Amino acid sequence: MSNIVLARKYRPQNFQEVVGQQHVTKTLANSLKLGIYSPAYLFSGPRGVGKTTMARLLAKALNCVKSPQICNECPACREITSGSSLDVLEIDGASNRGIDEVRALRDNVKFAPSTLRHKVYIIDEAHQITGAAFNALLKTLEEPPAYITFILATTEPHKIPATILSRCQHYNFHLLTIDQIIGTLKDILTREKIIFSEDALREIAKAARGSMRDALSLCDQAIVFSNRNITYQAVSDLLGLLPQEAFYQIVENIAQQENKKNLQIIEKIVNDGYDLIQFSQGLVDIFRAMLLISLGVENPELTAEQKIHLANLSKNFNPAQLIRILQILTRTLDELHWTTNQQILLEISLVRIAEPYAAITELLKRLESPAPSTTKTQQIPAQPTFSQPAESEKSETAALSGDYFRLWEELLKILGQKRNYTLIQIVRQVNPVSFVNNTLKVICPGKFTYDGIIRNQSTIEQLLKEISRQDIKISPEQKSLVKPIETTSAPKPVTAEKTPEPELELTGGIPTEEENTAPDLVAPSEAVKKVLNYFPGKIKSENKLK
Repeated sequence: MSNIVLARKYRPQNFQEVVGQQHVTKTLANSLKLGIYSPAYLFSGPRGVGKTTMARLLAKALNCVKSPQICNECPACREITSGSSLDVLEIDGASNRGIDEVRALRDNVKFAPSTLRHKVYIIDEAHQITGAAFNALLKTLEEPPAYITFILATTEPHKIPATILSRCQHYNFHLLTIDQIIGTLKDILTREKIIFSEDALREIAKAARGSMRDALSLCDQAIVFSNRNITYQAVSDLLGLLPQEAFYQIVENIAQQENKKNLQIIEKIVNDGYDLIQFSQGLVDIFRAMLLISLGVENPELTAEQKIHLANLSKNFNPAQLIRILQILTRTLDELHWTTNQQILLEISLVRIAEPYAAITELLKRLESPAPSTTKTQQIPAQPTFSQPAESEKSETAALSGDYFRLWEELLKILGQKRNYTLIQIVRQVNPVSFVNNTLKVICPGKFTYDGIIRNQSTIEQLLKEISRQDIKISPEQKSLVKPIETTSAPKPVTAEKTPEPELELTGGIPTEEENTAPDLVAPSEAVKKVLNYFPGKIKSENKLK
């Protein structure tokens, strides 16, 4: 029995064993061969990709008797491997971040190494060091004694001061690919005589997100959980993964706009105790894979069976739709981490995803090309009867009405990226209602919102131009979308004769008697008909899309 985890037991002991960082190992090996090396190095990259391991290997290479090779047999190599060397000091930047600790380190630099040729300081999580402490280290980094080498490791290089960066050789470590992680896991598990399936290792590699240390930690858990027989089902149970069929069913329901079925699936997922954040990440991965397939890009994360299934599903969507879905899902995934009701947020997102959608540029082209108008001599019946709209007209109307909100959502997204939170609060209260002659009419619910839109009108119009690549003007109007209906007496049935003036104001749809002579008469949409069924009103004016 051993309490040494796989990540420590199989830590690379020379440059050749390092996986996925050949650009670093090759450069360091060549510099040691030529005898040209820096007094200070900065290793940056995500967690678990080999930064500290590479720092120890560099310390070995500087002190090995067979330098620039690493023999792992000489006293220097053995001491560094065991962590007992007095001349290779590993310092935690998080707990030694103050100026007093750095001053003590600077004073110790004066002393020569006790047994090795080079004295190496490895400072992990270097970004945690304070600004004053970094300033105290500047001169030492720039002109250290010939026997001193500093190696700084960090996951956040942007927090390192520029004065420190300019004094270091900076090496950026990459995330490992799925195949690189699977290959390493296969080798280690074979040496450990563990039974495994490749599908199980693929799920572990995907869950590790490019981190070899995370993959090995998951492997440790899987070995114990599965009693040394790592199967796909065991890994799925360990990671709490939903069956792939659940994701496929969600995608099919979205394509068919089956919101009820999707909400039932979400309810079952919650009742079964699955993590909604993990489920949302799985949805993002599925739609990303479908986007890559639709664009003809190879995806190594998928099995052959998954590629066939997702290729069939991707036929229901075009790239613009997949991009929109991914934007909604990634935003939802981010919001799920802080919301108090994850289920409601996810349900709303799935319903929004299933809405009809058309790209903004496509809709703008359609709006700029008006349909041929009827001739002035054409007879219009005094009391027109409206037939049921065709399916194509329904989808087009839905897409057009949704497009204004889509344009407004893109505006909110850009404002969020620019961190203009004041304007975001104003824009969120505004409702776009029509688009005519490149002018977007918006309704402001109150004077404060209206004044805010007027003050920022030029900024909003410039952002809309960046989004749509068109000169779009906005026309703000201050009023409530729906006014309260006074009910002093029982409502009278609506007859063909004179009807009372309605309190409800709507745009588009059934024309008034004065408008019956207009040449551009159109049938009301299904949405307008439904509104008229619930509210005792009539259409006051009509804004036709052109």
